[in-house]
Amino acid sequence: MVTLKLDSESKQRLGDWRQRFFPPDRNHLDAHLTLYHHLPAEHLHWIEGQMRVFAEAVQVFPLAFSQLDQNVGFVSATVDAPEIFALKEHLDSIFDSFLKPQDQQKIRPHVTLVNKVTREQALAAHEKIALEFLPWKGIALGLEIHFYKQGPWEWYTDVLFKP
Repeated sequence: MVTLKLDSESKQRLGDWRQRFFPPDRNHLDAHLTLYHHLPAEHLHWIEGQMRVFAEAVQVFPLAFSQLDQNVGFVSATVDAPEIFALKEHLDSIFDSFLKPQDQQKIRPHVTLVNKVTREQALAAHEKIALEFLPWKGIALGLEIHFYKQGPWEWYTDVLFKP
């Protein structure tokens, strides 16, 4: 899994909501913005190398956490940043032969706060989070690589953008 590395304040704020409302038995990662759900572990070192080369040309960039989104069993914070679309498009061209259908879809940048709960639980969580949610600005610092080892996802490494 490849996620966008968020600034610590945004990660903390989003993580607090995720900790409070995400089902604990399914909450194996901190708050994150997923870019890729599955890249082949057998090519992990090559993938990391490609991401490091790519990241050398990318500046950290601003993120706008603009609103909450709620759907059946799901609550997320919408993230606005045109750079995410360009970043994903470029990385898609590098990893094209590895991409599963889920990762080939157009990205809808968001951070999941609640997932896999009933409609009623999602509505209740949305109402509580909405009382605290005020739009804010954050920063994309780089990429985080995680891998799956027959259990929860495990952090592998960070690939940082230029400051």
